[in-house]
Amino acid sequence: MKIQVGPVQIEILEEFQPCTGKPIGAQDEIEGSRLLAYMMTPDGGNVHVGYTKWSDGKSDLCGIVKVAGPEAYSRATAAGRMTITEMDRDKRSVRLRALRYADSDRATLANVTWEQLNILLKSSAQEMLKEHGAIELGTAEEILDVINKTRNQLAMTFNESDLRPAFAAFALTRIIPLMENFGMEQFGSI
Repeated sequence: MKIQVGPVQIEILEEFQPCTGKPIGAQDEIEGSRLLAYMMTPDGGNVHVGYTKWSDGKSDLCGIVKVAGPEAYSRATAAGRMTITEMDRDKRSVRLRALRYADSDRATLANVTWEQLNILLKSSAQEMLKEHGAIELGTAEEILDVINKTRNQLAMTFNESDLRPAFAAFALTRIIPLMENFGMEQFGSI
């Protein structure tokens, strides 16, 4: 299946494949199954991204390998992992934080606003995510009932039976910010 997220073309493969790796917080490698997607950018970028269901019941979405393109895309594999939270049988949630350049020459995950995501996408990020199957969009407080210091982080819910919104969110918050040098001087106040 192919989808488009702004300038990023995404080809989502059809079947989960067995894999081994370390989920977030794990000391040792465990087994899982992974659905791959290829994310291609107009500047020659090609990043393979995987949605992994681990044998311990957790899931995540992360860059697996940068196949081609500018070196900046390596950050999607080194610092771009998204933790997926199970809400019920099929419904999942994810926080929408973007890779952003700040005080160093390496992009790191940072909180963003819908306005910033709209500028990066050059259209409505919320509409695009809804078109690709997102169920709910808002802050963690609004849709996840979070009341701690992370309550203002953007979040999204989706069904695990339709991973298009998860891959679209990865392109929006990881690949496009790297392509656009998000956080560097040309972005000014955003």
